[in-house]
Amino acid sequence: MIEIQNTNKDILAKLMATENITVIHKKVPTAYFDIKSRTLCCPILKGDMSPQLTDLFMGHEVGHALNTPLEGWHGAVSDKGMMFKGYLNVIEDVRIEKAIKSKYPGLRKSFYAGYKELANKDFFGIRGKDIHSMNFIDRINLYFIIGSVTQIEFNDEEQPYIDRCNKLETFEEVTELALELFERQKEITEEELESMTDQQVLDMMEDLGIEEDEEEQESGDSMTVEADDSNEEDSDQDGSDAKADTDDSKDSDENSNSTDGSEGDVEDEEETQGQSETKNDKKNPGKSLEEKLEDQMNKSETDESFREKESDLYEDDVNSYSGEPKYYEIPTKMKYENYIVDHKKIDSIMSSTDRGTFDRELVRPSVKEFQESNKKIINYMVKEFEMKKAAADYKRSWSSKSGELNMDKLHFYKLKDDIFNRIQVTPEGKNHGVVMLLDWSGSMSGSVKATVEQATLLSMFCRRLSIPFRLYAFSDGYSRNNDLPESLQKAWTDAEYGSDEYRKIEEDIKDYRNERLFGKSVENSISLGNVSLLEVYTDQMNKSEFQRAMENWFQLADSIESRWSYYDEDAGFDIDFYTPMQLNLSGTPLDHSLVLMRDYLKDFKSNHNLDIVSLITLTDGSSHGCMTGNAHIVDRQINRVFKMSNRNSYRATHQLLGWIQETVGVRTIGFYITQCKGTSIIWEGQNFCGTQVDPYGEDYDKHRTAYNNLSTSFTDGAYDLAILINQKKLKLNYNEDELNVKSIDEGANKGTLKRALVKAGNSKMKQRVILNQFVSQMAV
Repeated sequence: MIEIQNTNKDILAKLMATENITVIHKKVPTAYFDIKSRTLCCPILKGDMSPQLTDLFMGHEVGHALNTPLEGWHGAVSDKGMMFKGYLNVIEDVRIEKAIKSKYPGLRKSFYAGYKELANKDFFGIRGKDIHSMNFIDRINLYFIIGSVTQIEFNDEEQPYIDRCNKLETFEEVTELALELFERQKEITEEELESMTDQQVLDMMEDLGIEEDEEEQESGDSMTVEADDSNEEDSDQDGSDAKADTDDSKDSDENSNSTDGSEGDVEDEEETQGQSETKNDKKNPGKSLEEKLEDQMNKSETDESFREKESDLYEDDVNSYSGEPKYYEIPTKMKYENYIVDHKKIDSIMSSTDRGTFDRELVRPSVKEFQESNKKIINYMVKEFEMKKAAADYKRSWSSKSGELNMDKLHFYKLKDDIFNRIQVTPEGKNHGVVMLLDWSGSMSGSVKATVEQATLLSMFCRRLSIPFRLYAFSDGYSRNNDLPESLQKAWTDAEYGSDEYRKIEEDIKDYRNERLFGKSVENSISLGNVSLLEVYTDQMNKSEFQRAMENWFQLADSIESRWSYYDEDAGFDIDFYTPMQLNLSGTPLDHSLVLMRDYLKDFKSNHNLDIVSLITLTDGSSHGCMTGNAHIVDRQINRVFKMSNRNSYRATHQLLGWIQETVGVRTIGFYITQCKGTSIIWEGQNFCGTQVDPYGEDYDKHRTAYNNLSTSFTDGAYDLAILINQKKLKLNYNEDELNVKSIDEGANKGTLKRALVKAGNSKMKQRVILNQFVSQMAV
């Protein structure tokens, strides 16, 4: 399995760059640095690479990121051709490696060991060759990377160039020196060719594998050699005066990566570049044999060999379980407010729909009964919370000297040092806030009323304590039919599927949704589809608004869950009211909602000056995904990459929770309503929160028994606290709240009465499972 997520080497790259650059990994032929987005893109390195080689690679690329302009990167195209580009690569590598090793001396050992390892693997193509007879540029390259191994020496004419390499400071100096060395080599090559016989030239071409192109043979534009018995004369080799602009095919791998903009456009730029080179090849049939020979004699063999073998360092099998990493950009703060449907809008929908308005008088009595039945319990839970909070505060308190003398202890001054008054210091309590996400999906139809009641209890508790809170129902049904502007929706409907017009409209839709989420067009952004956050309750509601909201949501829950009770006049809600289409149960966009929650929670925490914020989810199933494949989030607000996929599931819920916990600092609590059997509760817990509890271990019986009674909890998974609730036990049974007088014999003693009262009290708390668990967490 390939794990690529903020590895130690990524952190090392950030530290070496002395800025919070973004490090991503892709299946690319060579590394590149996006100057605009400050992103270092690295090839996917093989997992079995030595630490020294990995340090060498990261140090080298960071050296480029810090010092090399766009045109200096290995993948960039040079207007002087690929032969010169090899010279530029070698000299620029000398400069940037000298700079990075000077800045971080600890890298010297890694560079030495790494290059020695590459030399042993013959990455520079020098095995079996006489190093001292190689081109000057190759000897420069070898001298600066493995000089101590090769023992290369330079003559008096060459030494000044070596001294200049050691003093390079700017890229302009690099370009100037590379050009001098390139022109110098061209002169040496010309002199060498002039001194050779035609037969020697032909033999060299044969050794180098240089042959005529078919087009050259047809046009007759080739090198001809005439031999005489007595002597050999050089034929006229002028051929064509104009040099073709095409690059050597052997160096095509170097051109496969462009670095002139956003990393999201790299693949498109590579394709465009390849197309332009093909066009140039057609305009210029090719280089003459003499030009090809000169290129072979002028080139940097060591640089070319390394570029050809560089891919051996990269991972080929990126399909271990989910393919090449796919990056989703979050460039700025998200406009989450565009996805929230406030309670006033929901109230207006409930008050005036195409199918009529529901009669509030029919649902109001059941709402009042619910409030009255739970009022005492809420007050009791508030009192219990305050007691637990006071106990927690006392536990954190400490005794301290006041600095004032205690006159009653003054006579002990010769015996004790502690003769000062002491005070008890109690730290101030922490401010709490709560954001709840309620699953409004079709699978909740069997438990939607009980879940709404449990969530309402928690909301009433928060209102009683003046705790800032929000309760949202997440849905993708509200905006399913009105997500797009009317004109764009009509154009999309009318366009022929698969046509150019249809594809253009899809791009327009993508831009519209990006604009809605980020306020601008973004490449490779997350698609949140039709997700909406329906506002159920908030602490900002006044008493009458909260009352109307309860009536709205109790009516919705009853009409959805009891849709066949049309003739039950005592149903406790308006049986003639049809649920508005926008507010009906739909899909499960939990992941989409969590993406929005990241920035929402940041603002919620800041606006209310909160110390502790709890994010609570209430759901009965898995989310459908908003990302595909080996997904990673590139969070540009903090310039970090977060891995979203895992071996067991393509859904990113667990990873999104970790992202929120790490970037916002919230407490996460997950309530999962399930119908599974008690024997399967551990596996169900593994699916929901990723618990590591052994399903065959000693904890199995404890979790099974607790779940069969009502609920069980896990604290070692993606949620700080995950509670799995037995759906059959979720519904409130008010009969269990009362003292069962019939079960008490006449004349029972005080102990029996006490136990019966305690049992009734415990039943009240136990049934309010969401509120009960939350109070336990909040008081800590």
